[in-house]
Formats: sequence, structure tokens, C-alpha cells
Amino acid sequence: LYFSWGTFEPEIVARERPDVVIELRAERQVRLDRPAPIVRSGHDPLGREFEQSREVLFRLDLDRTPIGIQGVDGAVLEPAADGLVARLAANSAGTFEVAGLPFAKGRGCIVRMDLEAEKTDLVDVLFLTQRVPRFRRGQVVTATLPAGRSVVYAEIDEPDLVGALRFRFGRRLRSTLVHALEVRAKLE
Repeated sequence: LYFSWGTFEPEIVARERPDVVIELRAERQVRLDRPAPIVRSGHDPLGREFEQSREVLFRLDLDRTPIGIQGVDGAVLEPAADGLVARLAANSAGTFEVAGLPFAKGRGCIVRMDLEAEKTDLVDVLFLTQRVPRFRRGQVVTATLPAGRSVVYAEIDEPDLVGALRFRFGRRLRSTLVHALEVRAKLE
């Protein structure tokens, strides 16, 4: 048995390899933070739903200028051989923003991220709604980002999405390699 108090750390789960993980949260925290489960590699049901959707809202295109994603509040994107390095300045809580997404009214979206990280951590996707058109706690979904290269999905199940999405990597990650990033509308 391993017990950890405080912030949930997927790195511990990866290291300990338990048969069962029990994460206790207060109801208000579940409602506001929308934590995502840790998904075993190759077993993510969102991947199947993402592939079935053909309505692409955004796809990172490294051959195009501008690429459609930019750093905010101390976050910088730098070209790399196989993608983009998303780097945060020291003491920065920066994010990366994709603006002007053509969201379909009444439907959420699924984000597919092909990322490479040196440590296990979390990646947050922040969103705006018509009701609350600003980035704030409670308008974020979280996915677990394993160490190494992996594909992770995040589902935003809000009927009134507007504007932009922002991506925020965990506090332990000062840089992450972004191989691909795509946003698709959820199926009707």
C-alpha cells in the first residue's frame, strides 16, 4: 500500500505500478478540476471516438506560417527536428494558445496530443464558454502525460465552447516536445 497526500502525481503511479489506484477528492474539486483517469497505453476509448469524428477544428501544421499556436505569459515555441519544443521560462506559469476555433454549437470537442516529456506529469486544456468567456478554474480538463513519447486525449464536453483553447503542462515540465496536436468536434 502506498499513500500520498496532496497533489495527485501520476509519476508515482507509473513507478509503483499498482493493480488499483484510489484517488479521493472533495466533490467541489471534482466538479471544478475535472480530473482525467490514468489510461493504460493503447486502451483510451477517446481515441476511438476521436478517429470516428471527421470534423477537424484545428490541426498543427508545421509547414505553414503562422502555425496557429502561440506562447502566452512566458511560454515559447521553438522549431525542432520532429515538431515543436514548448518551453516555459523560469518561474513562468505560461500556456500555449490556439485561437479562433470554429466550435459547433451544442457539441464539445476531443483534443489529441502527440507529446514527448522527460517526466510523467499532467497536461491541462483550458477552455472558454459563452456563459463564462474567460479562462478560469472549472473550465479545464486534465490528462495524464506519461514519461517518453505518448498520445494523450482530452475531452471537453461543453455545449457552448467559444474562442480559444490553452494548453498548460505540469509544473515539473519546463519543456515538452509537441509532435502533433489536433482538435476535432465530438460526434453528434
